[in-house]
Amino acid sequence: MHDFNNLPTVINGGLGLLRGAVGRHDRVHQRIDMMMNAADRASRLIRQLLAFARRQPLRPQTVNLAPVIPGVGS
Repeated sequence: MHDFNNLPTVINGGLGLLRGAVGRHDRVHQRIDMMMNAADRASRLIRQLLAFARRQPLRPQTVNLAPVIPGVGS
């Protein structure tokens, strides 16, 4: 999973180099910016997934829903 964390960084780095190499093409820059934005969102999602994966194992508990949801248990 940690290898996925590096991918958006590499993608953003490559896109940044590409952006500098294409010169003044506003439409191309807009598309590159959209891709960089998507890579940033992917990076945030990966961080959230890694944080979720580090959590302690779940400890399931029985919950009585009757007091909370009307009509349950009748």
